[in-house]
Amino acid sequence: ALLAGQPVPARCRMPDGSFVDIAAEDETGKIDLNTATPQVLETFFVGLTRSKPLGSQLAANVEQFRKPGPSQAATASPPGSSGPAPAKARGFTTIMQLDQIDGLSPALFRAAIRHTTVLSGKPEPLADAATPSLRALMGMKPGTSETRPPVTNGSFTLRADVSEIKGSRYVSEVLVTLGAGGGQPYAIREWRRGDADSNTRRPGGQIQDCFSVKPTDRAAS
Repeated sequence: ALLAGQPVPARCRMPDGSFVDIAAEDETGKIDLNTATPQVLETFFVGLTRSKPLGSQLAANVEQFRKPGPSQAATASPPGSSGPAPAKARGFTTIMQLDQIDGLSPALFRAAIRHTTVLSGKPEPLADAATPSLRALMGMKPGTSETRPPVTNGSFTLRADVSEIKGSRYVSEVLVTLGAGGGQPYAIREWRRGDADSNTRRPGGQIQDCFSVKPTDRAAS
């Protein structure tokens, strides 16, 4: 659906009768922990926490974490060296490092990672690519369209929200980059367990099978 420009989220039916809601979230529509401006970080965390003092402090802690600075090893000269060791690079390499930010509770951590990225490279999220929930948090105007044109490159989080026929439910996420180069059409960067979110479900609409199994395929298996 993402490659074909079809609307997402979409719901389909597995062969065992369970349902899968699939959503694709463009990383350019999220808060980049490394490149977001201080104002964007503060707006995001204030909106997330509904507290000006706490949100401002969390934004400041994120800024401090991503700044380059000397590591402990850089305070002393390595053996055989005539000068101090180089400063250790800082910054976020994955959104899961948010759990190292002081003051961010487990509940806030789970809420924040849904809206953050390290792959956008933009100072603020793109409104047309942002989810409705992030636009509401940030006070952004609605995007111009909920339907994307066909996508050939970029980074996306794909969410599979599975509702089994026995009543259990679980969410899996995968972070992928399309057009990653090296002769590969895509690269998987990270697998994550997601939190269930009813906002990702697409009400109504046609339900189709997630995939079809041909008789020859069954015989081969």
